[in-house]
Amino acid sequence: MTTVGFTRPRDRIPESLEACRKWGFDALAAPSVEVVRGDGLQIRAAHDLVMSGLAYFTVFGSITAIDRCAEEYPDLGDMLYRTNIACTGPSTAERLFERTGHRADVVPEKYSGVGIAEALAGEVGGRTVVLMRSDSGDGKIVDMLEAAGAAVFDVAVYRLAPAEATAETETLMRAVMEGGLDALLMTSPMSARNFARQIRGRYGEERADAALEKVFKVAIGVPTCEAMKSLGIPADRSARVSTFDGMLAEVDLHIRRARILVRPCVTAYTRDEYGRAGAPSDPSPTAVLW
Repeated sequence: MTTVGFTRPRDRIPESLEACRKWGFDALAAPSVEVVRGDGLQIRAAHDLVMSGLAYFTVFGSITAIDRCAEEYPDLGDMLYRTNIACTGPSTAERLFERTGHRADVVPEKYSGVGIAEALAGEVGGRTVVLMRSDSGDGKIVDMLEAAGAAVFDVAVYRLAPAEATAETETLMRAVMEGGLDALLMTSPMSARNFARQIRGRYGEERADAALEKVFKVAIGVPTCEAMKSLGIPADRSARVSTFDGMLAEVDLHIRRARILVRPCVTAYTRDEYGRAGAPSDPSPTAVLW
């Protein structure tokens, strides 16, 4: 069975393990970051701004942002009647509906902060946009929205702190070093940085990088892909759909292609047809590979 490894915030691991099971994969998971409450004054100011009706768009940057806002704002559902809503991807939009009953007005085709900025640029000139996200969010979205004429209130509703290594981390690192993984999934820039730091610290940079090079590595999106490249462990694939399921789809495609490359070609040609086609005279299944 295909085995994948990944790191995520601890509270996101159970749902990710369930997703792996649905795809038919075994999984090794370890916590990558700890989610910490953001600045209370900023969080309260964002509430008041949205409730005032002055926020033309409120943007949610992640599923965790939705969850944190739902915890911070008991009246989140009422707040969102007073603003347009944008989510960086379909998973975030789905969580928004689950937690509040609201549907996102905008979900960009490119699931990222840059995608949101591109989607909103033509609408936000002279208007206020509230960003609900982590303290480590990409600054490009702010620059792009401000360039489009928006007044941007960037709210860190949560902070991300690197998680310390656990027994699960040791198991995952050992699987990488021993060649026991078919794929390694990196779910955020911070997750990539933290895991690289941990495995290099445990096994040494040269040995760790040699082992990582042999593993099929998938990044959840462009920012994570860029972070992995800067770390010297470039992704083999960036998910075309920037969700955890999108990453698993890339693994599934990779495994299927790998099997095709080594699978004997079983042809339905007769020996005469095979010869006329200019193929080897022996039409045994092992004569040609797909």
